[in-house]
Amino acid sequence: MKNPPTSGGLPKKEKSSQLFKQVVYKVCPNFEVDSSNKEILNELFFYVHGEGKLDPNKGIWLYGDVGTGKSTLMKILGEYQRIYDKGFKCVNCAMLAAQFSTHGIAALNESTWNEGAYGSLPVERAFDELGRETIPAKYFGNELNIMQHVIQIRYDLKLKTHVTTNIDPGIIEKMYGTHIHDRCFEIFNFIEMKGESRR
Repeated sequence: MKNPPTSGGLPKKEKSSQLFKQVVYKVCPNFEVDSSNKEILNELFFYVHGEGKLDPNKGIWLYGDVGTGKSTLMKILGEYQRIYDKGFKCVNCAMLAAQFSTHGIAALNESTWNEGAYGSLPVERAFDELGRETIPAKYFGNELNIMQHVIQIRYDLKLKTHVTTNIDPGIIEKMYGTHIHDRCFEIFNFIEMKGESRR
């Protein structure tokens, strides 16, 4: 699926539920729409177009039990958005912590300042399975709460950030501190994913 040509700003392309369905089944050919995800799919569809009840200036914090399809929905959002804009990459939080433990703070640049990737400017990004990373991650004698660091810098840069996680918003403060807790409610739309595991 090719991106339409742009001339500065978002391309003037009508929203299409049929196109959205094509993206859903491109990302996950066996995807099942049911009562636990139908409303969320609708919300994400309208979110891309700046409509509906979600604030388009905020990112998405998608949380719920293991196996409910959060990562798949986030990939669908990124792919559908790619048709109208640049989309975004999904980064696994545990992998990011492992990269820090091997390469140090430079391993986080692509997820914060975006040095060495995707052009010269920082970009929108999704972080998958927040809370599964090692806290703190260690690089020789240095310890760092990776996602606390990443979210703080992205907040300071005013970058749209998305998250999938099993952790309830109520324990953000315990895991990432008071400052991140306060900022999260400023920068995210919170969506709870319910239902049984699909695995």
